This record gives sequence, structure tokens and C-alpha cells, in this order.
Amino acid sequence: MAIAVTVAAQPAVASPARPGPSFNGSVHVIAFRGDTVYVGGAFTRMTIEGRTVTRNHLAAYSGRTGELLDWAPSADDTVRALAVVPGWVYAGGDFDEVNGVRRDSIAQIDAGTGATGEFNRRVEGSVRALAVRHGRLYAGTISKAGAHVAVFPLADEGGRAPGRFASYG
Repeated sequence: MAIAVTVAAQPAVASPARPGPSFNGSVHVIAFRGDTVYVGGAFTRMTIEGRTVTRNHLAAYSGRTGELLDWAPSADDTVRALAVVPGWVYAGGDFDEVNGVRRDSIAQIDAGTGATGEFNRRVEGSVRALAVRHGRLYAGTISKAGAHVAVFPLADEGGRAPGRFASYG
């Protein structure tokens, strides 16, 4: 005896999109760590839940609730790349300063407070890509001399960065 059961197809039910933040300039990069969404770009203001706040090229909000987070470091020019590791956000781009501290296109930022970390490395040109793997931070750069990849050992738990790095181009 064979029994056939027919079930009518149910349409997929998607939950409605939650309105996300808007910015007064371009968003170039989005990175996640846990529920936190980090955003970098060419903006100076962010509007979220009907409220407009100053956010100079870097911002963060909760990916779970959509709530604005207090994390508000300030870069003096465009942020084009982000990499997030436990405790730190690495930012790359066209900037010369983060939080008023001199940083040449690449900076380490405390993931909780937004304070600028001790990591202070010079790169040739503008950082356009960041990636983390096997205890190293990889930075893709572009300059008049061409494109390069710089490789930096990641900071220790106190935020101090070791001194050696390699560059490939």
C-alpha cells in the first residue's frame, strides 16, 4: 500500500527589512564582530532611528537591534578598509590622523572605547584593503609607485605592535 501526501508549497516569508543607518557620504567598508557592525567611508554624519550624529569616517551600531553605539573615533579623511580582531579595529584609508593622533593611512582603534592604539606604521600610499590571518595584518596599498601588500604582526594583548613587517609589491 502506497500513500501519497501532497503539501501545498508555502511562500517564503521574509521578515521585513529593518531600516539601517544612513550617511551623508559614501560607505566604503563594513565589518562585523559579534553583534557590532563597524562602518567606514567618506561621511561625517550618520542618521539612525531618526537621530543625526557626528561620525567622522567611522561609526558602529548594533546589528541585532539597530541601536547606535557610542563608538565614535574620528578620522580626518576617508576610511576605505577595516579588519576586526578581538579588542581592536584596524582602519585603513586616506587619513593622516585618527582622534587627533598622527597615523599614516593605517590605524589601530580600541573596539570598545574608540581610542587610538599604539600601532603606528607608515605605508606607501593609501590603504585600500585589510585582512587578518595567522597573527598578521595584511594591508593592500596603492600609490604612484604601484600596488603593494604590507604585512604586519598583530599587536599583543596590551596593544603594542611588534617592530618587524614585510612589504610585497
